[in-house]
Amino acid sequence: AGAANDGTRGGGLLWLLILPVIALIAYRLHLRRRRAQCLSALSQLVASHATIYAKNRTQKVYEDDYGILVTKEWDKHKKYILETVLVQNLCQEGFSATEVTAVMNDRDRIYRLIEVAALSVPAHPENLDIANVATGVDYERHCAAILEAAGWTTKLTQGSGDQGVDIVAVRHNWRVVLQCKFYHGQPVGNKAVQEVISARLYERAKAAAVVSNASFTKSARQLANSGKVLLLHHDELSSLEQRLKAPQAFLNAVS
Repeated sequence: AGAANDGTRGGGLLWLLILPVIALIAYRLHLRRRRAQCLSALSQLVASHATIYAKNRTQKVYEDDYGILVTKEWDKHKKYILETVLVQNLCQEGFSATEVTAVMNDRDRIYRLIEVAALSVPAHPENLDIANVATGVDYERHCAAILEAAGWTTKLTQGSGDQGVDIVAVRHNWRVVLQCKFYHGQPVGNKAVQEVISARLYERAKAAAVVSNASFTKSARQLANSGKVLLLHHDELSSLEQRLKAPQAFLNAVS
């Protein structure tokens, strides 16, 4: 009986030693599985945002007068995507702050994912002619051509006296005034938004938009939100009518 009791006690001690090891292994397997799930969710998020990345990369990367590719603003935007957009998205999907932080530590890998996603979006056929745009007038004509290909009737204004309007576009029950800004190395500011708001009243238009190959300042986005003005890259003109009909169409992200 004594030997049996000793065996029972020995077995109990053995389990006391083994159980923490089993628990530790199970915990590590859980962490590994959650990390894999978080990485998978991250990759899916990046892929789903590819079109937005492509638009922002086009706006923020340019070649200067010396033929050097300037990526400063795009690099800054990628940091914003990583530190704010992706972090918030992953937390909303149920991952803990610890899990997200662990995945985000590999910043170079995530930057490469964003870059690959941005470059994976093919250019629209109508954008092939953008290489021929050299002046503001060229750009206005280019934007009008994109709209006409999408079924809009357009009228280009004639410089002075245009009240801040470069294009008046009409389709179905929509009458839209657009100001076109062809910039290199600088974002579009408040002035363009202020002018197109006035132009919308003057032309009795239903909507207003500022179109540019460049990005927009934070204050321009804030003013556009309060004034219900669309801020667009020319890539987005082909889907203008859908954008006008969309819920919260006139909300421009402020970052």
